[in-house]
Amino acid sequence: MLSGWTAVLPKLQEDSSRFTVTVQDVTWLASLNLIVGIGVCPLAGTLGEHVGPCRLLFLAMFPVPVFWLIKAYTPWLPLLYVCRAALAISTSILCTMVQPLIAELCPAEIRGLAGTLPEVMGCAGILLSYVLAYLLPWDVATAVSAAPFVPLVLLMLLVPESPYWLVRKKRIDAAERSLRVLLGRSADVTKELDAIRSTTTLKQSKVKNQVSGSVLWPEPWGNTWVPCRLLFLAMFPVPVFWLIKAYTPWLPLLYVCRAALAISTSILCTMVQPLIAELCPPRSEAWREPCPR
Repeated sequence: MLSGWTAVLPKLQEDSSRFTVTVQDVTWLASLNLIVGIGVCPLAGTLGEHVGPCRLLFLAMFPVPVFWLIKAYTPWLPLLYVCRAALAISTSILCTMVQPLIAELCPAEIRGLAGTLPEVMGCAGILLSYVLAYLLPWDVATAVSAAPFVPLVLLMLLVPESPYWLVRKKRIDAAERSLRVLLGRSADVTKELDAIRSTTTLKQSKVKNQVSGSVLWPEPWGNTWVPCRLLFLAMFPVPVFWLIKAYTPWLPLLYVCRAALAISTSILCTMVQPLIAELCPPRSEAWREPCPR
């Protein structure tokens, strides 16, 4: 919804009852989330390793409803910038940490579906922002945008911490409790803990070995080949679509290229993290097989 909020900017510019919004302000407000993300995303992984990925997600999401409300009713333009930047920080942390956390928490039978949900919900949030911006005044639409994040923050309290992170931090008892939440109270987590310990000691091969080996160019069999081929087919025509989009003399063709680029981007955002999970050192058997009932 942070990206879709830019749809309210024309109404915000027309409303001069609180402060005056110039064309430059509109440009900065629209691009601020991407500018902030360049600096925050590389730091999110380091912060997650220190405080825990699940805890970091909760800390990032907890103040989001408050920022939306302040953003809606602030009487000062600088405070609007501050709230926009704070929401950009939270969103950048969320986008960076959620897929690796899904890969570590979800068993094989639901990992694919769970990996697509962030992209689906992100698209739904953007569409909802557009609808709110069309139907409501800009401040009301901004305040309503805080509503979906309240249950999201509460549900985050039910998510256990990553057992892989807990094992890396030598918190074995906490990792066992996390596994019992994920695999069931009656599940035998002893073998799972031993497997997690073994995977946390693996090291990734050097880049030159990955390029010369079969990691980046897998053989045409096995589960990894399908997402690799899908990503290649989705990204291969992207430069052509951009060039046609730039020089097309027909408006319908511009729509077609825009839709084609959106399809390629959706496939990329959905498939890249599961593919990384497949290409990285293997996880334990319980994460590759369906979880016990």
